[in-house]
Amino acid sequence: MGYRLAFMCFMLTQVLFGQTLEKNAFKLAVCQQDAPTVLQEKAKALAPYYNAATFAYYRLLLKNLPLNSLLITNAENDTYPIQILQVLEKNRTDINVISLKLMDEEAYRNFVNNSLQLKLKKGEARSNLLYVLKKYPAAVISTTVKQSYWRDYYLNGLTVAAQNKSTNQKLMAFYQAYLDANVIGMSLTNSDKLLYKNMLPPLITLYKTNRNLTTLKKDILKLAKKLLVEKEVKEILEND
Repeated sequence: MGYRLAFMCFMLTQVLFGQTLEKNAFKLAVCQQDAPTVLQEKAKALAPYYNAATFAYYRLLLKNLPLNSLLITNAENDTYPIQILQVLEKNRTDINVISLKLMDEEAYRNFVNNSLQLKLKKGEARSNLLYVLKKYPAAVISTTVKQSYWRDYYLNGLTVAAQNKSTNQKLMAFYQAYLDANVIGMSLTNSDKLLYKNMLPPLITLYKTNRNLTTLKKDILKLAKKLLVEKEVKEILEND
């Protein structure tokens, strides 16, 4: 028993070590603006560390973003899947991505500052976010970013914006994209379920302003059941 546990720990360590190496190699290729062939090679090496559900989530996030958006993300795990999709699938290559936590690394910070003419600083995530929004008021924030940073902003799907422009229309577009993605038919791990819970707030927000959409309520409850939060979501829908 002890041998098996030790072996499993060893294998997990090897996987995590390999993932760290591939992440660093990909990040370096992005920061150095390496040739497309090199960037594709690094993206292909990193891609297997993310599953199909993760990529499906970020495809959905990207789908309804305005053209040439500036997207603010949190850290590695909500930044690299997006960049991998951009490199390997040419998916929304018009989008520029800024990761708040990666800003603590000098090479990445210099890359972003030089690319977007910014003056972002180390260890100042919230200040950096406010600074970017001041320079780029139309920028959007992934809801994977710490909620206290964007609580007063407007939900547009899996992102929020400081500006309230066609919010209901954007939520309707997200709902349709959600249905097209067939999320209910997906196989989700426990970590996937945590990520996919970000889909509930925009759907609930849409329902609150469009209570005539009876199928929407049913779809929300189906998703809540899949994510193991049916009771909590049902209370929210019934109490408002």
